[in-house]
Amino acid sequence: GTVVGLINVLGHMSSPDTIAPAIAVAFIATLYGIVFANLFWLPIASKLKAKNNDEVLYRSLILEGLLAIQKRENPNFIKEKLQSFLEQKDRSTERVVTKVGVKDQDEVA
Repeated sequence: GTVVGLINVLGHMSSPDTIAPAIAVAFIATLYGIVFANLFWLPIASKLKAKNNDEVLYRSLILEGLLAIQKRENPNFIKEKLQSFLEQKDRSTERVVTKVGVKDQDEVA
């Protein structure tokens, strides 16, 4: 919208009476773009970024766990190692099970 408004301004350079309304249209288009971006696109981008970070952490945990199992490390060490990736509030087994999506507590043991 802004670019179209500025092109309109350049098209009316010969008549000074029409330049001001054309500039106003360009500024209004800029304002609408800023408002729309801040109210709509930025919140969506923030949510997508948070989901992406969660997914990266989830896949890192899986990879680290599989590598530790492959090295035949002690299960208690693996548990502590993987919990070190999580925030303190998320370190209880129940929260990890819920976040990962395991339905049965027996599947964790």
